[in-house]
Amino acid sequence: MTGIDEMSDADYMALKDEVFECTHKEPVTHLFNTVVGKSRGGLRIHQEKSEKRTSSFKHKLFAYQFTLFNVEKQKEISCRAVDTSYQKAKQKAAIKLLNQLEDTTQMPKNLIGFPNYRGHDFFIPVFLPLFWNKFFVESLVRATEIASTNKSKFKLFYGIKGLFEEYRKASFDQNFSMVNNPGPSTQPGRKPDLKIDQFIIKILLLLRIEQKDYATPGGDDTTLYKDIMRKLYEEFKTSNPFEDVLNFNFKIEFECSTCNQIDKYIINQPYLILRRSYFGVFNSLNDAMDTEKS
Repeated sequence: MTGIDEMSDADYMALKDEVFECTHKEPVTHLFNTVVGKSRGGLRIHQEKSEKRTSSFKHKLFAYQFTLFNVEKQKEISCRAVDTSYQKAKQKAAIKLLNQLEDTTQMPKNLIGFPNYRGHDFFIPVFLPLFWNKFFVESLVRATEIASTNKSKFKLFYGIKGLFEEYRKASFDQNFSMVNNPGPSTQPGRKPDLKIDQFIIKILLLLRIEQKDYATPGGDDTTLYKDIMRKLYEEFKTSNPFEDVLNFNFKIEFECSTCNQIDKYIINQPYLILRRSYFGVFNSLNDAMDTEKS
């Protein structure tokens, strides 16, 4: 890529005319505080700027470039923009970089659910929050590297990965907006139906081996989440790439009724079971954890 201070007049004018959308009100702040700040040193950012008076524009134009370096992967992404001030160019360059990052690690913004042809709406509260979690999506990539060595041992993972890829594909292409009826599409000139429904059924059949309740439509999202987490741990064992993303640590303290000794433990869990009766008593998870009887 040509250096930002070496761009031609034509390059300046082409970048000035670029138009794109951004959902972040303060893109530069979001880029530094959320993307780079929360990477804990995993991402480094470099900034460059330049200005030029072109023959086809009566005012001076300003260029700004962000270069984001991924320390772990040793890869970098550069995005530059041009506008009538450094501030405007900086905002546009940040938007451009954020959009490019979201194209690779996050779900696009147009889909909010799965089709529900067979009574499987309980998949929605389990998988959609995961698919919108960029750390979970990054874990999918790491998990693929592990699972690719022996795909037959990671059947549930590949079911989840396939479901994510089909869901993401639809959100990028508006022609897929109302497809995915069970069975293939036969309309001339129409793209093949998505396989979201097929991957949902594949996941259910894998779970059904141990629990016959998955044989019929309808289900409980809490049970589904617990079973999904358990099966992922069974497949990946100690190399589970989802552990840091999905687990949480909490400290418990208890007193021995015989010797009055107080012990403290840190427990690492993918989920915590709470009785339904707690919901009307406690205002938060911390309230429940702080109550001895619970």
